[in-house]
Amino acid sequence: MEYLDKVLNESMRMYPPIGSLNRKCTKNDVLLHGNIKVEEGTLLFIPVYSIHHDPIYYPDLETFDPERFSLEARQSRPKYTYLPFGDGHRVCLAARFARLQMKTGLVHVLRHFAVRTGDAGRPIKYFKLPVQVTPANVDFESVERKLVR
Repeated sequence: MEYLDKVLNESMRMYPPIGSLNRKCTKNDVLLHGNIKVEEGTLLFIPVYSIHHDPIYYPDLETFDPERFSLEARQSRPKYTYLPFGDGHRVCLAARFARLQMKTGLVHVLRHFAVRTGDAGRPIKYFKLPVQVTPANVDFESVERKLVR
């Protein structure tokens, strides 16, 4: 189960459930990096996808490496460099439920279906939008029809 957590974390690093977070500044402050003044009421945009794909924190970005989330690796990274569900006081309330649901779904799929790579093992290309990561060249209507059956 520990390795499954690492795999889920790496999956959500590569393809975060949401590409960005928005926050509103509640008091006048100065950002540590760049010495930038932020006034109360300012809306802040936190680019989760960009943070998860920053080579400073995650070298060799396109490689799927669950060991990025070993205890030693997590402790060596600064806080707030992994935000699939946000963090702090405004963390997603359903984050633990979502993780449980993903694990349950994986167990169901792996128990009832044979899983293999498609397209000769070529990776899927994705649109990298600020809001969510969406597969390119996918006919969503045909996918929906197959799922309904």
